[in-house]
Amino acid sequence: MSGAHRLRKQETDRGSATPWFLMIVMSAFLFVGVSVDTGGKLQAANRAEAVAGEAARAGANALDYSPSKIGDIHLGFARAQNAAEKYISVAGYQGEVTVTGREVTVTTTGTYKPVFLTAIGIKALPVDGHATARLVAPGED
Repeated sequence: MSGAHRLRKQETDRGSATPWFLMIVMSAFLFVGVSVDTGGKLQAANRAEAVAGEAARAGANALDYSPSKIGDIHLGFARAQNAAEKYISVAGYQGEVTVTGREVTVTTTGTYKPVFLTAIGIKALPVDGHATARLVAPGED
């Protein structure tokens, strides 16, 4: 076997690792991308839940408790709803506020903009939060 023949045989093996390398790199990129964006969506969902809770508390704080009559609450529904809606808006979310008796229920909605998943066409992922706050009169549990 001549040296030229051995050289040609080795040349046919050149570049055979490239497809494997590309598959490994693409798999790693996909894994990192899904991990980062899943974590980001979870953080955004936690934030939406926290905003809902704080908005519900803000609304419940706006309800008027009158100690002049035991157990009597002069409810400022509009004021409570406005306080909760303002909190949601300032936090950069959209939401729905329901005031019923002593309770303020808030549902927030927002979006998470993925970092890596935009490469495969996913532009936004929805997130939402839900919370209820109840006005408690002094002496109640």
